[in-house]
Amino acid sequence: MRLLSIIFVVMFISAGAGAQDYMLPLDTVKKVATEALPVFGELVTKDNLETMGFKSLDDVKNVALDDAEPPLQVFMVRLDHLKEYQAGADVNRLLTGGEMAFYPVTLTGQVIAAVGVQKMKEKWEATSVGDAVLIRMLTDVRRQSIESTALSPKSYFVVWVAALNLHFVAYRADDDLMLIPVQDDDAYEFKKGVALPAERVFEIILPAAREHDGSPG
Repeated sequence: MRLLSIIFVVMFISAGAGAQDYMLPLDTVKKVATEALPVFGELVTKDNLETMGFKSLDDVKNVALDDAEPPLQVFMVRLDHLKEYQAGADVNRLLTGGEMAFYPVTLTGQVIAAVGVQKMKEKWEATSVGDAVLIRMLTDVRRQSIESTALSPKSYFVVWVAALNLHFVAYRADDDLMLIPVQDDDAYEFKKGVALPAERVFEIILPAAREHDGSPG
């Protein structure tokens, strides 16, 4: 199994409009993520175990996927599309991709890491393991939002603005796309867990997007 760092930009760049309607094949994604779990045992060492989301090497033997923490489908907002965004435009058309997900990995019922699963050349593969900090932020925000919306965990997904290094947990309220920052961000005055309409989020980050030269990092 070929495992990569979390570098998924190429796939998203090739995705077209309308990707927000892509339905994640949950059974396939779960099967691929489950088959990737033994890889934790191969990759986790005493030097990187905390980075990978573990407290001890013995923990690696007890990881599992938990149906209470379903996968988070990921959609991308491309920089070139964002630069062209105009207030009042359909925000859903900014979402591309969808053929990727983070599947939370649990230890004794707590989310400690993730398996990144992606469709590669018509086949779903595990493309990353770990991502401990990010998946904890994503699932924490999802849980917090569920308490106020009463939505199913499966109603949530991720919107990723890679050029600006921004991740949002997203859901739909009636016809509105809502984005929830996963951490405080003074640059944009985002507050972790406070949902905003996508239109407002894109208006806030648009100046930074237009100043971005498109270089990575």
